[in-house]
Amino acid sequence: MDGMEETGSVLTERSGTIIGKTAQFKGEIIGDEQLVVEGKVEGTIILENQVFVEKGGIVQADVTSQGITVSGSVSGNIVVSDKAEIIAGGTVVGDIKAPRVVIHDGARILGRIEMDVTSAPLRVR
Repeated sequence: MDGMEETGSVLTERSGTIIGKTAQFKGEIIGDEQLVVEGKVEGTIILENQVFVEKGGIVQADVTSQGITVSGSVSGNIVVSDKAEIIAGGTVVGDIKAPRVVIHDGARILGRIEMDVTSAPLRVR
């Protein structure tokens, strides 16, 4: 669809680096542009932008980025500065550390979730 992907009912722009459906990458990915994984990535991902693991995409890596959206599968720890979102059908095996976490009905996670709650302390009445 010329750089457009459908996520649920919302079309979003997907630009940057794309690891295609039949591609496999082993090693370290470092950069500041978006990464879209439709194939397989093994190693380490460190980005100052968004990571999209599309349906059928496989990431066997620790991921450090601005944000991540998982529709495929991730095996490894995730640390993001903004939001981690696991879409229905998406799977994460590893710990997630993010200030915002969205887990859709039908998503699967095996690991710990740590959210930054250092701002104001919670008060129970």
